[in-house]
Amino acid sequence: MQRDPGMLGQTRSELRRISHEGGMRIIAGELRGRKIQTPVSGVRPTTDRVRESIFARLGDCAGCQVLDLFAGSGALGLEAISRGADRVVFVERSGRVVAALADTLKRFAVENRTEVLKLDARGGLRRLSQRGVRFDLIFLDPPYADHAALPDLLSMLVALKLLASSGVVVVESSSRNESSLELELLDGLSVDSVRRYGETTVAWLRPRMGHNESLGSDTE
Repeated sequence: MQRDPGMLGQTRSELRRISHEGGMRIIAGELRGRKIQTPVSGVRPTTDRVRESIFARLGDCAGCQVLDLFAGSGALGLEAISRGADRVVFVERSGRVVAALADTLKRFAVENRTEVLKLDARGGLRRLSQRGVRFDLIFLDPPYADHAALPDLLSMLVALKLLASSGVVVVESSSRNESSLELELLDGLSVDSVRRYGETTVAWLRPRMGHNESLGSDTE
């Protein structure tokens, strides 16, 4: 996944305009500017600023198999589809949220490149492991109240061999809870970088035996 200046050339003022013209929208790629349906209350979509930073690092997602765990609005997985991902699997346990996401996928005409599993995170991981699929990119963005489950879920990803050998896991959590996660102690994964955006912290993890170049570590 290399940075594609043509897809990521939006200025911050353009991003603000996209956001202000009717709520959360796709930032770049083939679906750029399309409105994402925000589900019922209780869902905390990834902010435009955080999404912009995540995908500035990822760049072109062409050919990628992507898993969006705790999908919610599907903003992260949809951004990956817009930037060329081959397929995205969304896992979400709420029926009402799944219905809103399914409507968005239909409006965007990307149903043939996506799948929605109405399961909790652990159930979704077990279901996918039975298929023998591996993902190049995995997003974990649980409700902040569920941050304590992250280490166990990440350990499951490793144990079930769901991450490709050169894959990336992007984890969002509350900056208040960052120190309690102890992500650096996880078996099978290494922390490449941790970046903070106010109340949100984003950590980038890779397999310990992966060959991708480190992304470094920084703070905003």
